[in-house]
Amino acid sequence: MRKLSNREKTAIFIAIILLLSIVFFPRYTSENVTPYQPEAPSSDSSSNETDNGNNTREETETYSPVFCEFATGTTCKYCPKIGSILYNIYDEGKYPVSVVSLVYDRNSKAKKRLTDDYNVLGFPTVFLNGGEKVIYGSDYSKSQVESIIASLAKQRKPDLGLTLSMSWDENTSLLHTEVSVTNNESKVYDGILRVYLVEANSRWYDYDGKPYRFAFLDYTLDTPLSIKSGENKNFSSDWNASKYKPVDKDNLVATAVVFSQSLTKMYADPPQDTHDFSAHQVDAMVMQRVGEGNLPPQVGFSSPKKGKVNLHSKPLIWSLLGNTWVIGKTDVSVLVNDDGDSIKLEFYVDNSLKQTVQDTGKMENKEYTFALHGPLFGKHTLKVKALDNEGKTSETRMAVKTFILLP
Repeated sequence: MRKLSNREKTAIFIAIILLLSIVFFPRYTSENVTPYQPEAPSSDSSSNETDNGNNTREETETYSPVFCEFATGTTCKYCPKIGSILYNIYDEGKYPVSVVSLVYDRNSKAKKRLTDDYNVLGFPTVFLNGGEKVIYGSDYSKSQVESIIASLAKQRKPDLGLTLSMSWDENTSLLHTEVSVTNNESKVYDGILRVYLVEANSRWYDYDGKPYRFAFLDYTLDTPLSIKSGENKNFSSDWNASKYKPVDKDNLVATAVVFSQSLTKMYADPPQDTHDFSAHQVDAMVMQRVGEGNLPPQVGFSSPKKGKVNLHSKPLIWSLLGNTWVIGKTDVSVLVNDDGDSIKLEFYVDNSLKQTVQDTGKMENKEYTFALHGPLFGKHTLKVKALDNEGKTSETRMAVKTFILLP
């Protein structure tokens, strides 16, 4: 009997994987929304102004704050478009906007917020001001999103004074939070105070290989509050960063948000309106960077595509059980962003250094490619580590299943 050639073996293996994926993997339910999966595997100012680093405080003083909770997942191919729109609006600084990326499949508290409080149906979804407005799906232009934000920014809010200060203890890696809330209204104010802690440059990356911005890590405060007219109350906490190591204090941003205790019935899937939830509108908000130093570099995989069968560097189809398959000789590509002018990249397979690249110049979504050689079979971990010119580091990892015959 004739023995099968390597090419024939590869073809048969691919056919089996594709057949199983077609039969068993769930399909998308609409053209611009990825459904969430309940059992998916496991970021001193006044309340009506913010400073996002662009010195735009004078332009925003007449606007009320707008808090955007961006529901997303790392395998959602529709999410990068909406994320980019939100981040661009934030960077422009026209409105006092805070964006928190709730990465469903990477953070258990983000997942709980989305499922328990917002009854999320699919990704991307943006819950603005506690769900007062909802953007469902990716079929929105920047002008449409900005129009929604502008309408919320022009609303009158209760007269609440809100200040936030953060201090970092280098020896203990404890983050101390101090919040002061003053009720300048004529009656008792009942609400909920939450302080969201995010990474400006996230450790997680989206479907396009771009690291998230402002990805939610944890709450440093989450408490109900009741304040009499004219009363001031102070709240404090110590947050331990050890669970989230490595943590760079210069990469941390906190947003204190006061939500109203009153409820409004809203829907997570407009205009279909099948998934209702109780919205708590946002009455005050303030942001604060923890450190003022250089941000770490961003690095994320753009290829291979996570959760897909990738043949010779091309993604073919969603794989069985969400595994990432790499079949045939493959190029591993990463996107890098950094505010410096030089970068060093190290490419590892199972913690074994395979290649090093050093480069200079502007690092803005700059792509670098590493060859993944065979023979390589079974489960492996790909890792790329980035080091900038000030010694800040970051890394990204991907578990893959490989079937590479040729070197």
